[in-house]
Amino acid sequence: MKGKYQIGSSYLLTVKEVRYVEIADLLVHPCERRVGIAKELLGQVCQDADDERTILVLDCAPDDDVISFNDCRALYERYGFVLIGVSRMIRKPNVHQ
Repeated sequence: MKGKYQIGSSYLLTVKEVRYVEIADLLVHPCERRVGIAKELLGQVCQDADDERTILVLDCAPDDDVISFNDCRALYERYGFVLIGVSRMIRKPNVHQ
């Protein structure tokens, strides 16, 4: 929390039997965008997935007109996600040796 409003959040749906997690939402308050909060949230989610050897899946679908599909996709691709459909993306865990 920053001041009087939440600046970012992520919402995950876990299905451990098949070792994948659906990232349902990755949100940053409009007033706090473009300062690295989404990168921090996504970086932590990816690190946790790597530690648990868990696949991540999501739909790359921005909620508003401020963030374009291409900007959203580029962010996820920096963290190892690949496009597998029109907007569906997947990331296999980076297993540390």
